[in-house]
Amino acid sequence: MAAETGHGESILASAEFWVAVAFFCFVALVLWLRAHHKVREALDQRSERIANQLAEARRLRDEAQAALADAQDAHRQSHDRAEEIIAQAESDAQAMMQEADEALRALVQRREAAAELRISQAREKAVKDVRVAAAEVSIRTAELMLAERLKGGEGEAAMARALEEVKTRLSEG
Repeated sequence: MAAETGHGESILASAEFWVAVAFFCFVALVLWLRAHHKVREALDQRSERIANQLAEARRLRDEAQAALADAQDAHRQSHDRAEEIIAQAESDAQAMMQEADEALRALVQRREAAAELRISQAREKAVKDVRVAAAEVSIRTAELMLAERLKGGEGEAAMARALEEVKTRLSEG
């Protein structure tokens, strides 16, 4: 039961039908080949664009990783350098404190020595002053006592000799 045309023939038996089918197949084939070529060309271009974008993305990722590695290395070096600077500063501060402590101790020792020297000199001067004052008092007392005992010419001569002897002994001692 094929479809029949108006003359009693089946549509599948007609030559016009087969010419039309062949024509449509030919047109479809031509269109398919051209469209296929264009589709393949478009897909190739898109594939190439995607490949280029992937290559660019890889290159950018590699550059970013290299930059990150450089930044991490610089950070590590900066951190190490900062630790070295801190350690050196602490060492320098410790040395400066030690030097200042030693200088202060030396200054205190020098001042103590100078004070002890001044005290010693003052003590010696005081002892000398006391001796001189005692000698003067002794001389004056002796003069008065001798003057009282030896009134006359002989007494004055003896007193002068005694005074000279006392002065000589005091200046020697």
